[in-house]
Amino acid sequence: MTEFKSWKSYSIFANEVVRYNRFSHNHETESFLRALAESSNKRIKHIKTGSTFWRAQLGCNYRPFEENGEILFEEQVPYSEDRMIPVHNKAKDGRANVKGIPYLYLSTKRKTALSEVRPWVGSIVTLALFKTLRELKLVDCSIHGNTKIPYLLGEEPNSDIREEFVWKHIDNAFSRPVTQADDSAEYIPTQIIAEIFKNNGMDGLFYKSNFGTGLNIVLFDLTIAKFIKSCLFKTESIKLNFKECPTTIITYRRKKA
Repeated sequence: MTEFKSWKSYSIFANEVVRYNRFSHNHETESFLRALAESSNKRIKHIKTGSTFWRAQLGCNYRPFEENGEILFEEQVPYSEDRMIPVHNKAKDGRANVKGIPYLYLSTKRKTALSEVRPWVGSIVTLALFKTLRELKLVDCSIHGNTKIPYLLGEEPNSDIREEFVWKHIDNAFSRPVTQADDSAEYIPTQIIAEIFKNNGMDGLFYKSNFGTGLNIVLFDLTIAKFIKSCLFKTESIKLNFKECPTTIITYRRKKA
């Protein structure tokens, strides 16, 4: 079995593919991806056929109300199935998918799905229910999501601890909050990892949400979950908590030759 060479292997991999070599991988990156594929088999979760999940999108459709041929007003109605399923070749870069290759992002809880679209007070949100059409195999990247990762000094730990720390970094990378203003290049490490899972025969992955106790799900195939229905929600209030950030942040860069 291929082992991770360092507890910092994810950080080294992420720095390499974001800043240096995105498509042509060096030996160290190839070794990391092999260890990733092999160790991911320990994190497989099976989802039963008929399991239900939620997907939210900001906004809604408008339906005109007519009387005697005159439009009196427009009423808000939920987005249709066509709007709630990603469109091929039009997908933007996401946490797990690259531009032009859509994945289906769902949540285990309604509130999680609604919160993930970052609505503001007064926003109208369409919430849709999806049901899985067969049993699914997903990699669980939620175990260590949103947890603090200590920094190790001195010699490298044993292989089990190295693997645990690498997966802590991976789980945190998937659960890290993102905004539309973020550089899409920062998605590259998790996009590559998701593609490794897909090529390893997985149907998708779990990752932890920053909103409540629900989990987020990425499905690689848009056809393995069926749209059931949709409804409207209006955002009535939002609670924000703030925490001061440290004045220094550790990053990893490749050493000069």
